[in-house]
Amino acid sequence: MTEQDFLDLINLLDEELFKPFLNDIYKKAQEHYNKLILEGWDSDEALYDVVMKTAYLTLKDAVSIAVFLCSNIEPERPKSKEELRRLLKVIKR
Repeated sequence: MTEQDFLDLINLLDEELFKPFLNDIYKKAQEHYNKLILEGWDSDEALYDVVMKTAYLTLKDAVSIAVFLCSNIEPERPKSKEELRRLLKVIKR
């Protein structure tokens, strides 16, 4: 893998995996916080709960991504960016 291939891979991961993941986490955290406030939670307690659950989900997904990218699920490496995108959809579910 050349330096440019590596940079292309990082950019692809950023656009196809990391940004959608963060957007999804942000949306879920907002919804959860609003739900807790409506249930009568103190804003500090609700924020603490959201931060802890968000940290857990982030760690869980980061480990899943790392295991997926380091594993030998397919013996052949992806031949194109499109093949890599299809493989990454497994993680994004």
